Amino acid sequence: MEKIKNHLNSFGGLKFENINLSKIFPHRDWKIIIMFFVIFLSFGLFFDYQIYIITENGGFYVDTDSNSVRSERLNTNGINNIIKSFEDKSIRMKSLEKSILVDPSI
Repeated sequence: MEKIKNHLNSFGGLKFENINLSKIFPHRDWKIIIMFFVIFLSFGLFFDYQIYIITENGGFYVDTDSNSVRSERLNTNGINNIIKSFEDKSIRMKSLEKSILVDPSI
């Protein structure tokens, strides 16, 4: 046992001299670990059961009216008007380029 303590003390100066090995109860530690596992498992199962019940009753689904769902349609008239306005602007720009500018200071 002293050999183990000396080996543990060699790691970074940690002191394990005050550990009383007679107060370590592995059975108690295992019981605590198993109790935590059982408690968390039971909470998890209960939560999963509640989620299952809620989804079975349709609580997670969104209800919509068939009248409220409409298919989206493109506004082709609006798009054609926009295209026509760009064509008009390009024609106006070409007419401005052809004009002859006269220097007013002459």
